[in-house]
Amino acid sequence: MINRLFCVLMAIVALCSSSYAALRIDYGKVKPQSPVVTLAVTDLEKCFKAAPVKKVSLKLERGLTNGEFGYRTDRKGNISFRAGDETGMAHAIYTYLEAAGYTFDITGTSAPVSLSPVSAPTDTLVKPFIRWRG
Repeated sequence: MINRLFCVLMAIVALCSSSYAALRIDYGKVKPQSPVVTLAVTDLEKCFKAAPVKKVSLKLERGLTNGEFGYRTDRKGNISFRAGDETGMAHAIYTYLEAAGYTFDITGTSAPVSLSPVSAPTDTLVKPFIRWRG
């Protein structure tokens, strides 16, 4: 898994010279005024101001239960985050950002040396062992 992620990130570094476009977000059925979604989307926008990400969609899927969440990417630079609820949506966004090289801790956000959005086709689904973490 680590080797695959490393290979994907290295391939993306090579693609970073592609043209940049403004980040477009399709909220679907997700409430954009939700505080947890607002925070995660704001961090996503900050992290990818100048990234080759074309479109972001947020999808609530009833089939994702017990805190399951994930994301899909395609070769065009589109990202689809999916979860069963808004908290899971935030987990999906932050999991994606961590895969791109960002770290989040008590001291703040640390950006990667080289911006590496996950643009190679990826389909990630996380099934947490514990639904409510804290």
